[in-house]
Amino acid sequence: MELHQTIHRKRLQRIQQKQYSRAVFQIAIFISLGLVSLLFYTYPKFEITIKEIPKVQSPKFEPIKPLSIRCPLENEAPYDTTTICILPTYTSKPILIKRVVPEYPAEARMAAVEGVVIVSVLVNESGIVEEVKIRKSIPLLDKAAIEAAEQFQFKPAKLNDQAIKTWVAIPFRFKLDR
Repeated sequence: MELHQTIHRKRLQRIQQKQYSRAVFQIAIFISLGLVSLLFYTYPKFEITIKEIPKVQSPKFEPIKPLSIRCPLENEAPYDTTTICILPTYTSKPILIKRVVPEYPAEARMAAVEGVVIVSVLVNESGIVEEVKIRKSIPLLDKAAIEAAEQFQFKPAKLNDQAIKTWVAIPFRFKLDR
């Protein structure tokens, strides 16, 4: 019988502890809400005022003037992340007139080299390729890509109805037939 009373007493103590913990929690919540309410009412209220924004006249459009800034290529020195490059904008893009397919070099074919070579070509005001730079290189395929790119012809880019020089990126995909 004593064992049964001891177990019953322990159960009552646990229940009382839970009730005590719940009461403490409820009192803490009540005090917290009271403090928040007190803080809310003691601070001044915020007011939002909306003011009308005055109208501003937009500036008149002026035609874009050609820029003569040449951007350094990735493999040219000095080249760093602080270089600011401004490319000229144009009103009409250069249009490809003549495309030349590069000849697959025998050495690259024997070595089973495949991939994409990307070149940048400077198209002059007449639409002729003036300069070629490698952007993405595959050493055994670079020469063939450059030779093909030099033979491309374009209708030049225009800025305000005037032909301008512009850079064009050309990817050459070299893939072996299997």
